[in-house]
Amino acid sequence: MRETTKNNLETVKMLWYSKADVQSRIAKATGIYDGLRKSGVALQYPAYVKQGSPGCLNISISGSIPEDFVIFLRFNKSSICNLAGIPGSDPFIDINKNYRGRITCNVDTSMNRVYICFTTSVNTTDAGVYFAELTISSVKTNNTLFVMTPPSKPTINVNGIIISNTVHNLTCSALSTSMPMTGLPITYVWTVNDANITDSRFKITGQGGDVLTINQVKKQDKGTIVQCIAKEEKGLLSEPSNEETLDVLYIPEIYVTPSTNIAAKLGDSNLQFKCIVDDANPSTGLNYRWTKGGYQISTNQTYIISTVRKSDQGTFQCTAGNSVGTSIPSTINVEVVYIPEIENFTIVGGRVVNELSRFIMVCIVNSPRPANITLQNGNTSEVVSRGYGVFSLNFTENSAQCFQTAVYICLAQNVIGISESTSLELYVRCKPRSVNGLFFQQMSTNKLQISATYIAYPIPSIQWTFRKSSTSAEKYISSNFWNTAIITATNISTFSVNYNKDSLQTDEFGYYTANVRNDQGSFLATFLIMPEGIPDTPRNMSVICSIAGTAFVSWIPGSDGGVGQIFILSYKKATAPQAQLNTSIISGISVIIPNLENELYTFTLIALNKNGESAPVQDACQIQKLDKECGSLTSVFGSLFGIFLLICIGLLTFIIVTKCLQSRDISCGEKKVKNPDYVMEDITKDEDHQYSDVAKETGEGVNQEQTSRSQYDELDSYRQGNVYAKVVGDHSDNYMNTT
Repeated sequence: MRETTKNNLETVKMLWYSKADVQSRIAKATGIYDGLRKSGVALQYPAYVKQGSPGCLNISISGSIPEDFVIFLRFNKSSICNLAGIPGSDPFIDINKNYRGRITCNVDTSMNRVYICFTTSVNTTDAGVYFAELTISSVKTNNTLFVMTPPSKPTINVNGIIISNTVHNLTCSALSTSMPMTGLPITYVWTVNDANITDSRFKITGQGGDVLTINQVKKQDKGTIVQCIAKEEKGLLSEPSNEETLDVLYIPEIYVTPSTNIAAKLGDSNLQFKCIVDDANPSTGLNYRWTKGGYQISTNQTYIISTVRKSDQGTFQCTAGNSVGTSIPSTINVEVVYIPEIENFTIVGGRVVNELSRFIMVCIVNSPRPANITLQNGNTSEVVSRGYGVFSLNFTENSAQCFQTAVYICLAQNVIGISESTSLELYVRCKPRSVNGLFFQQMSTNKLQISATYIAYPIPSIQWTFRKSSTSAEKYISSNFWNTAIITATNISTFSVNYNKDSLQTDEFGYYTANVRNDQGSFLATFLIMPEGIPDTPRNMSVICSIAGTAFVSWIPGSDGGVGQIFILSYKKATAPQAQLNTSIISGISVIIPNLENELYTFTLIALNKNGESAPVQDACQIQKLDKECGSLTSVFGSLFGIFLLICIGLLTFIIVTKCLQSRDISCGEKKVKNPDYVMEDITKDEDHQYSDVAKETGEGVNQEQTSRSQYDELDSYRQGNVYAKVVGDHSDNYMNTT
């Protein structure tokens, strides 16, 4: 080995490179080294080599390295390599036998540095300070080799209790185990449920990412697994930390049973609500609180209403609490239902009004829900007005009528039941009038039974008078024979006037007049009372013989003499007037007689009641000849049309009669047939029969009729015409609802 001069000794500076970094580091540092070398400054760049990997360390020498240099490389005071320069040849290198096969040494005189490269894996025993001594100048320089080992296993600090709906930080920590201590920073990588973090609520913060911040912790985060890994700069990754399972505490989640709102009937008992905790952490040490209207009413889990009252209507609220806090309230609405209560039922304008004036009937109810309200006439049960799903009902009458005087009630109904107001009387001031408009009536009777119904308010005074004839003077009748009764079933202003007498003397037949009067006006009703007698002779007898072999007989009945009447029809051939062919009792007012021969027939009709019979009335008709062959289709249709025409004429006749007369019904007797070859057919409909009682055929009745005719000529004259004069003015019960 050639000796080098002391002036050529320079301080050597070493740099350690990993294989991956050598080229980039050399290229980057070359310019810097050249400048520093010219200025005589030696820079040292520590070498960081991962444990178990090969790597290089260089030591920079201050100043220039002469050609005949001698450099000693030492570690832990032991020589590991000696280098000597030989001008014109490669340097001489001597490696300590303990390092042979593990390291190589070399020198770069142009860069003024020496190299030590570990060709096998580096161990922590290789970590430390390496020295280079240039003998010519006795200058020693050094550099450090750091052997990078994985950081210690990280630990996670939960930092207290994790509570839902808060921000919480978790901390990961680890220590460097590299030799010697590098002082390099350690960074951290976090995983959630063994995966990279994707939830935006999880943020890595702090120095090197050692803090995991959970923004807005959720109940669902309970059971989440968190891990972290540490990595030292220029070093290795640590093993993962232990798994940390998050235990998130949260307030109770509750609901109330029943789960739906309740409609409780007033007076019901043992109504219960229960506060159910669906989830909570912790789920022990729970407390409950019931409130209504902001006031605490119970601290039990179950709230019990022993008896439902109106004041129990409203919203009940339950909360449950644990060590974390109080739950969100759960509510239930209770509707107390009961039969509607009528708060006010009145008549605006007063309970006494004038006829044709205006009044308003008002009914107001107290009900948990809209009710069905009905205004009703309490006397007749007639509905005046009705409202559905309302809390009040108004009925406006712009023109009060006399018949509206009555007792009224208000009815309110819902699903629970129905209530009724106290009755309210309405009085409509009006002059007297007949309920049916009747102001004159003729009756044939031997005993007096007069009954008439009137309406008026105020209740009128009544005076009966009598006169024998229309020109006779009136005289007052004692009230001993008549009475007045209020008919409350109809309304409170309706009354009846009754005049009863079991038998009448001759001078008691005549005109009876009721004078009904109050401060609003008066009303007169006259009753013509006549004795019973024989019936009048039928009028307008008609016989139609337009159909071959058939006669249609019709008539208009006269007065029945005060009792029921029937008709007896007989007929015979004009060529044999002594041979009576048929006699039949007819209860109607028309009849068809078939099977007659082609001859002239005479028809005789009389009316009969228990008092006797009327004078007969006759008519004749030529019967058409029957067509024996009956082959003509025209004759058939003509006959059918004729029968139809006869029926129509009969019905028309009946209608005219019923419009003119007021008669009593009597039952139909059996037909008496003298000749079975001639059968008369009563074509009057059943509902048209006005005379149903079979008359008594007694001579006494005839004599009584003759006596009546002689004694009461004036009264009898009234029976010859239409004496049942009747005026009917039915009032309208239609109310006008203006609500």
